[in-house]
Amino acid sequence: MLGAVARSAVVLVLSTAACRSTTPAGQGAPIGAAAIAPERVAPEYREDLRAVQSAQQADPAGAAVVQAADRLLGRDPPYNLRLAAVHAKVGHAYLNGDDAIAIRWADEILGAGASAEAAGDAAEAGIVADLKRLRALLHARSGDPAFALTALDEAERARAITPGDLWAGRALASERAGSAAHAVHALGMWRSEVADGSPEARYIESRLAALATTAPDALRRVAARSPGTPAALCMAIMAGDSPVAAEPSWITACAPRKVRVGVLLPRSGKLAAFADEQLAAAIAAAPILAAQSPGMELLWADAGSTAETTRAGASALLEAGASVVVGPLGAAGVTAARSVLGAEAMIVPGEGSGGVFGVAPTLEARIGALVAHARGERAKGLVILAPAHGYGKRATEAARRAAAESGIAVVEAATYEESTTSFASVVRPVVPALKKGAALLILDRVARMELLLRQLAREGVTPSAAAGTAPILVLSTGEALSLAEQGDGHEILEGVWMAPVAWPDDAPETRAFIEAYADHEKRLPGDQALLVYRALSEAIEGARAPSSATLVRVQGGRLVTQTPQISVKPSG
Repeated sequence: MLGAVARSAVVLVLSTAACRSTTPAGQGAPIGAAAIAPERVAPEYREDLRAVQSAQQADPAGAAVVQAADRLLGRDPPYNLRLAAVHAKVGHAYLNGDDAIAIRWADEILGAGASAEAAGDAAEAGIVADLKRLRALLHARSGDPAFALTALDEAERARAITPGDLWAGRALASERAGSAAHAVHALGMWRSEVADGSPEARYIESRLAALATTAPDALRRVAARSPGTPAALCMAIMAGDSPVAAEPSWITACAPRKVRVGVLLPRSGKLAAFADEQLAAAIAAAPILAAQSPGMELLWADAGSTAETTRAGASALLEAGASVVVGPLGAAGVTAARSVLGAEAMIVPGEGSGGVFGVAPTLEARIGALVAHARGERAKGLVILAPAHGYGKRATEAARRAAAESGIAVVEAATYEESTTSFASVVRPVVPALKKGAALLILDRVARMELLLRQLAREGVTPSAAAGTAPILVLSTGEALSLAEQGDGHEILEGVWMAPVAWPDDAPETRAFIEAYADHEKRLPGDQALLVYRALSEAIEGARAPSSATLVRVQGGRLVTQTPQISVKPSG
């Protein structure tokens, strides 16, 4: 069955889950390459088939599996051997967490007619069915959750999946799709299939505890569809019913608990100044989140500025009963806290690292979205401007990779010192390329981007085609984007496309947070404050939705996306 899951990588405990030697129904019939007897295939393929079988038997996650499968595929074998080889490769990728490539391989071999072509042969039909099972689980943990749920239903009807795999997949897909009540139901059914004290049991119980704040009405509606099942009993208790003493301990433990969320940020030492906005965000968010989850309690600890102080703060939160911790800052701090808390008990208000879930999309994903937009706008090349420090180097490398993948030529790339305030010497050499239709990608903070744009306006080009200037496509990562620094006085940003690390959605709770922050701090929040609010929300809801890069455009003092406009001007 699908093993214990670490949120960031969905780590499998049972390394043979993707490459069973028997059918999911346990009938003893081999699956994959093992289902094909070498003596029944043409002599020229026998040794290569045996090599795949031996590699899978020795280590289904080992590199030898792919090497043997590729050798077999390279001989352009018959359909049954192609199925077996691809099945081996998909299983290998599945076990190693290479979900995207595993899904692509499965899609290719399961193209139109695959099931019909395999229908006349039991071994081939079994391989096709197991490939569909694997593809469903792959989509459940990192692909399209809606597709996963449909595919899992199909596998259940075909009796091609074990109950453990079925409910594990449904739990993952439902939670990723934002359906907490259905996730609780699937987790309860999955828990009834695993042994007490097993890694899977511990993982399931931790997820049930995290989802214990799910709306009682939603829990009761879903539970009513499977009355009397262990999942329904768990959901009834979670919704407020009294547990029965005779019920298994894991079911009685479904009773809602007080949600204690730790906040671990530096309040002393050299990093303290960096946490001012984050701490203000947590203070502003507390009453809003408490209204949504009455059982919520925030616990505070100082991360300090060293690994030792961070570990001490993490230990204090753990001892105080925090079930999940938001923070700390920086990769070194995350590593130190993880050594005490474990990755599953942490949410970072930024990019994830080291197996710890982060609420922000990666820098590479954001840059990829910007470059893809440039391609969609038929830009005639890409001009890159970035500061000459670690962030600028990482961002520039990501931009070059994204440009190469998109087929866009990088016509100019320039760097500047972080202390630069006059950009004439930086801007003038790139203006000719911009006037010929190249897009400008600025990998920097919004404040410094404004200085660059003002210099560009002096050279006769702007993103808004202001009077007397030629229009150009300007893209930016928009670091340190602040709602307080848009609109009046910042008209130079008009027309710029950004992929910020955080931006406000139209949810009433988000608007309430922005108003609370503005009331407390006398200014609107920036991206770091929004990240902390989102991290706290995720911690309380228990559903860690993966973040994707979102493009926004500055238009009339507003951030415009495909969703309704979001005002970035103070109200009133």
